[in-house]
Amino acid sequence: MKNSWVTRYKSPFDFAQGKQVTRIVRLCVMATLCLLFFTTSAWAATTNQISQFGITWTFDKAYEYGQFANGDYWVVAEGAPATVKITDITPRSTVDNGITRHGTMINPKSGDINPNFGNGKHTYQGFDSRLYNYDISYNKGRPSGFDISASNPMIVSAGSSVISAKSTLNATWDFTNNCLLTVAVLTVLDTAPPVDSFRPGYSGDDKAVKFNAADLDYSKLGRYLLTGATTPLVQGTGTHGANDDAYQADTWERMVERPWLDFAYVEGGTYMHPQYNSAFDGGALAGQVSQIALVLNSSNYTNAEKSKLFIRFVQVGIDNYSIHEGQNIALDTWRGTGQICAGRKFPILFAGIALNDNSMLNIGTDGRGVRFGEDEQTFYVTQYDIDHYSPTPVPPQVTRLSINDSVVIYYTNEHLDIPEWGIMHYDGPQYDNFNWVGAPYRTSNGPYWAGFILAAQMMHMKSLWNHDALFDYMDRYMSITPSQSPSWVGTAWATHRSEFGPVWPDTSIISYGDVDGNGEVSAYDAALTAQAAVGLITLTAEQVQAADVSGEGEVSAYDAALIAQRAVGLISKFPVEE
Repeated sequence: MKNSWVTRYKSPFDFAQGKQVTRIVRLCVMATLCLLFFTTSAWAATTNQISQFGITWTFDKAYEYGQFANGDYWVVAEGAPATVKITDITPRSTVDNGITRHGTMINPKSGDINPNFGNGKHTYQGFDSRLYNYDISYNKGRPSGFDISASNPMIVSAGSSVISAKSTLNATWDFTNNCLLTVAVLTVLDTAPPVDSFRPGYSGDDKAVKFNAADLDYSKLGRYLLTGATTPLVQGTGTHGANDDAYQADTWERMVERPWLDFAYVEGGTYMHPQYNSAFDGGALAGQVSQIALVLNSSNYTNAEKSKLFIRFVQVGIDNYSIHEGQNIALDTWRGTGQICAGRKFPILFAGIALNDNSMLNIGTDGRGVRFGEDEQTFYVTQYDIDHYSPTPVPPQVTRLSINDSVVIYYTNEHLDIPEWGIMHYDGPQYDNFNWVGAPYRTSNGPYWAGFILAAQMMHMKSLWNHDALFDYMDRYMSITPSQSPSWVGTAWATHRSEFGPVWPDTSIISYGDVDGNGEVSAYDAALTAQAAVGLITLTAEQVQAADVSGEGEVSAYDAALIAQRAVGLISKFPVEE
């Protein structure tokens, strides 16, 4: 018993120590519970209002929210089925003097086609009634056709991209100033995504979060020195500083800060481009793609310095791919016509390389037939192109058609296999024109393409692109008209193009006037040119390029006269070299 009593006995110190241990245990349990609490959704940030780019979404209550790697916002839906209730959007979509502005669309699709407009290939939109193909049913910012409010909310299901627009306030639209100022994308998910996730593409119904900034492979970027570039990299350091809201091209980061809204067909899509989000037409847009592509493949900046631009540009590629992914898509959204649809393919392949994603990598080879402007406007001249069209046609031959009253120069046997441009070669080869200056839109597209073509070479993208005619045509274009906009892109081409395989036609420089190829311009070269001009001899494709010193796209007596003048020193440059 004594031993039992001793065992059970505890001194005052023992009791005090036991209480201390109990307190410690309780604190440990509480700390564990707190840790569990703070690492679950209960710790996630919540809000009843989100603002971006001058657009504000107000909710009926606080929802969990956050930002994707590129800065766009996400919000987690609640309930069964999971939804988010939006009670107001600023600016609110209202009808004023018959004009509906500031609309909102959800999961827009390239295949939502208006069969009653133009050629039946134009995409419905719900952003602004001044734009083509407005349909109130696509404007989700006016629930049931009325102003949004707490009593008339917009109810959005999980798995949705909410795209809200801010419009201009002018009453009319004259095709020179797009009537959307900006758009922002709010993605509604069923669960919070991992930190630094990429936003799912805004188009279509697939809102699975597939990619993360941690997946970016910086080793796929080239390290080539650029000279002469003056646009700043970092947003806020451009001409307009932090006040760059209305200046989309102020810095390279600013160019891709906001979504490039580009799901609609050809002209309708161009006119829908928000002024503060992306360039207006395909020429300027391709020019920005060229600049960014070269900067990301340059040695001028470290990977850390390029990271924000890298993330934002990859997001453009993800968005572009989403436009032709899933159901209800139109494969000809970016078909070849005019100066509208270039520059969309490179971001997709770039994102595929950066993220090692086979779906995007195979956009040029998967057989789905997605159409891209720069591919459809470049081709190799075939015997059919030569034989089928004639100035004095005998059926089944046809006459080539002129656009903008340009002089038509027909293809002849000396042009066989030459890489060439046609304003709408895929759909309208009758408009092809060998006239270098007169071929419509040749010289308004070419000055913007060299950068992304060179970057594609730097990233070993040519086989993935799967359209060699484009690459060879740009070699030819740059040999005849080597200027680019901005000029430093042309400098980059001149510096680095020869590092990536043969340059068409296996020489990087055309010796203008040196028709016989002996290394000098002589009276004999002028004589050869004169004979070719009247059909006495046939020149090779390389000789045609050397003889066309006027840059007019054909060999003429004028070219022969210019070569004769150069041979005796009366002129020091040919017009094509100016």
